[in-house]
Amino acid sequence: MWWAKAFYQRRFVVVGSRWAWVSGWTAALVFLSVAGVLFRGAVLEGAATRRAAQGDGRPGVFVVETWRCSRTCSWYGSFVPQGDVAVVDREVELRGADEDGLEAGRRVRALDVGADGFVHAVGGSPEWGAMIAQSMGTVICGVIGIAALVSSCRVTVAYRRDPRRR
Repeated sequence: MWWAKAFYQRRFVVVGSRWAWVSGWTAALVFLSVAGVLFRGAVLEGAATRRAAQGDGRPGVFVVETWRCSRTCSWYGSFVPQGDVAVVDREVELRGADEDGLEAGRRVRALDVGADGFVHAVGGSPEWGAMIAQSMGTVICGVIGIAALVSSCRVTVAYRRDPRRR
């Protein structure tokens, strides 16, 4: 492994191509941006789930309409806030309810905990899975983004110090 020995003894500098430099900075930017979006989602999801765990939120009635499955299965329907029949949130997910005991058309007391896309059944257990998954995605994308940033900085410094450039 002559090349590893030469590299560690600094007999030559691995500079890379211009496209490697551009793609490194682009990868860093993309991964750090995705980490930021996931972090925002984790904070919003965590705040809503915390409110659900504490029983805070605007009370109302959830009307069960459809059972849908993607990664997980959930009931979807309409949420009508208490005392305000004119405002109806459609196509929201019901969390924290006994899903086996529900059928279409049934009304369930629920809380609007301030999250986009879901309401929480009164007295139901909070679901932390989405917040945990987004937090893990934040950490993974953040680590990859920082690694790409450090690597791009090292390539840039090596490129600028290369005597063959002059």
